Amino acid sequence: PAPAAGGGGGGGGGEPVATLRGHSHSVTDLCFSADSAAVLSGSFDHTARLWDVGRSQCVSCFDVGGALVLSVACRGDLCWAATSSGALLQYDRRRRGEQPCLSVQNESLLQAGASAS
Repeated sequence: PAPAAGGGGGGGGGEPVATLRGHSHSVTDLCFSADSAAVLSGSFDHTARLWDVGRSQCVSCFDVGGALVLSVACRGDLCWAATSSGALLQYDRRRRGEQPCLSVQNESLLQAGASAS
C-alpha cells in the first residue's frame, strides 16, 4: 500500500498539526526555538517570520531588504537570517521589532561561495 500523504512528520496520523500562513513565496528554511514555543521561517518573499507555535500566529515579520532569505537559525532569544546579498541579520525575539539588532555584510564570503560552485 502507498504511504499516507504527509505522513513523515511524527504527528502520528499523517495530518498537519498546524498550518502557518503568511509568506507570499516559497519557504526556504525553518528553525524551532529550544523551547519549541516559536518557529522562525525564511522565504523567497524577502522576509523571515517568527511564529508563536501555540497560537499558530505570526508575531514578527522581519524584512531583509529585498534579498532572499536562504537560511535561518535560533538560539535562546536570538534569531538569525542569512540572505542572498551576503548579509547575516540578527533579531531579538523579546523586542518583537522588525529591524535587526545586528547586521553583518560580508561580500567576500558571498564571492567565495559563488566561485566554489
